[in-house]
Amino acid sequence: MNAKRLIAFLLALLMSLLVLPLGVWAEAEPQFRFSLAIDGSTVKYARPGDIVTVWFTLERTDSADPFLMYAFQNEIRYDSTCFALVEDSLFLKDGIQARDIDARGKNRELYMNYVSLTGGTQWNAKTIVGSFQMKVLAETGAAALTSLDCSVSRPGGKSSYSIATQDVLVVISEQCTVSYETGTGESRPTQTVTSGQAVARPADPLREGYRFTGWYADVDCTVPWDFNRTVTSNTRLYAGWQWEDGGETPQPPKEETLPFVDVQQGEWFYDSVCYVYRAGLMNGVSETLFSPNASTSRAMIVTILWRLEKSPATTYAMKFADVAPGRWYTEAIRWAASTGIVNGYSEVSFGPDDSITREQMAAILWRYAKLKKKNVNVRADLSPYTDANQISSYAIAPMQWVCGIGLIRGIEENVLSPQTGATRAQTATILQRLSLELQK
Repeated sequence: MNAKRLIAFLLALLMSLLVLPLGVWAEAEPQFRFSLAIDGSTVKYARPGDIVTVWFTLERTDSADPFLMYAFQNEIRYDSTCFALVEDSLFLKDGIQARDIDARGKNRELYMNYVSLTGGTQWNAKTIVGSFQMKVLAETGAAALTSLDCSVSRPGGKSSYSIATQDVLVVISEQCTVSYETGTGESRPTQTVTSGQAVARPADPLREGYRFTGWYADVDCTVPWDFNRTVTSNTRLYAGWQWEDGGETPQPPKEETLPFVDVQQGEWFYDSVCYVYRAGLMNGVSETLFSPNASTSRAMIVTILWRLEKSPATTYAMKFADVAPGRWYTEAIRWAASTGIVNGYSEVSFGPDDSITREQMAAILWRYAKLKKKNVNVRADLSPYTDANQISSYAIAPMQWVCGIGLIRGIEENVLSPQTGATRAQTATILQRLSLELQK
């Protein structure tokens, strides 16, 4: 073969390689679907009092090949006025942890997560994640069980693959109810409409110091309700409000001397204490003491976030028996409970004076970030930490997030210490990082 023919051959070969599909050069990005079903269907007709079994499946939709699972999470939301989780009915694939938690707006969430501590575990392309049973409480209409914040982590946990969800609807009758939450104590009558029809718009509520922005389909007031839209299930609509004074998150004023004799320049926490003090997020324990090594209580961290939100008022009927009226933290805890940032040890116990653990703080900050519509899908790989198995199931995803964005770091290279308390100096540092993260 002479030189010209060789060159022509090589050019032809190069051109043929250039037009090959992208999949030849790189492996396709995995895609997933998380599906809920009852009796193999996404619609189940039932009667009040019936027990229904919900199966949930994670399926790889781009390929039938097994894959390495590093971590995943999902929250299955249901209306507690329509369903009750049957006790001891939850069945889960090995390694998955779950917890039924109180959520906002009369909702509950079955939160589940899985973390491989071995650097990835092989899962089949279609895996039955588990099942649970629900007792139907609703007497009319229809109600959905819905997947929220579903994610499958990429290697390293810094981001997640694309994932679709398939929800399930339980139908009791064609007569659906539409109820309203004003957030002011002012009520609006529940309306009943036939499935497939629109509902009439009620009168706008009033709230002193706020402007009514409309009715919303979600408790976070991010999805406006279109009153030309047809109703297909029992629906709860939420009044949206905007503070008339507006304003941004308070920023620290210019440099000034700190009044605390126990916070000196050159100490690792000095800048953070300056930041939170000048921003009005943390005060001293006295006029001259900050007590950087003292522990942070659960009431303290909630009050700090409340201040960050400009101390909003709420009429939420708080059930915590250990949160007395008129205490310095009462209204902060009332607000945090109303938003779902805190759940308490139980429905009637909060433990305001208890020292907050690092994992409890992670969970509260994670929920607060969700309230602020921030990306909470970042997932750090916790396997290098020798005490990662000490993280409670509810706190795994929050700990992955706070570690992933650098809010909380190990107290040593391989020690996360999730069950230990956080000092006021550590809390100040974490809050400074959080404030800066929220401004991004």
